[in-house]
Amino acid sequence: MTASKAKAKNDPKKVDTLMGGAILLATGLVVGGIAFMNVGPYRGMIYNALFTWGWVDWLFSIPLIGAFLEASGAVIAVVIGAALFAGIQLGEIWPLVSAEKTTKDRRWGQKMLFLVALACCCYALDAIACSFFWPPLQVSFAQFRWAALLSDIAWGNLFVTLVTLFGLSAYVWLWRQIARVM
Repeated sequence: MTASKAKAKNDPKKVDTLMGGAILLATGLVVGGIAFMNVGPYRGMIYNALFTWGWVDWLFSIPLIGAFLEASGAVIAVVIGAALFAGIQLGEIWPLVSAEKTTKDRRWGQKMLFLVALACCCYALDAIACSFFWPPLQVSFAQFRWAALLSDIAWGNLFVTLVTLFGLSAYVWLWRQIARVM
């Protein structure tokens, strides 16, 4: 009985499951934190589209209505920005999630081609939003073009942009690899 208890205590399946869960949790916290930061570009883009084109500027000068518009605009921008961010992230990982589904459908290749094209468009939109919110250069591009220095590159912004673009896809890939072991 003692040998079976020791064997059950050191079960490799339980150890693999615990290690895999810890790796996924740690990676998920990093990717989730950076993903939470990435709602900012979309919130700013939606807020600017709604309130900085000049068509409602005169309403902000009215004391009570201006304050209400400011507060409600911030909430609306966060909600729409988060929904837009979630849709773009879903479009980025959709081919990866759909790739392993075994099917006998003859049009599977066409569906995957559409999903990959959609993912490419989502990656492009996400890269554009990130580059406006977190500029990759600390100087203007004209200055960088003529006198390129490595110190002119905003390395932190590049790191956040790369994790934002590929973090969720890398997390889905990691999840699959760990699921094979567990």
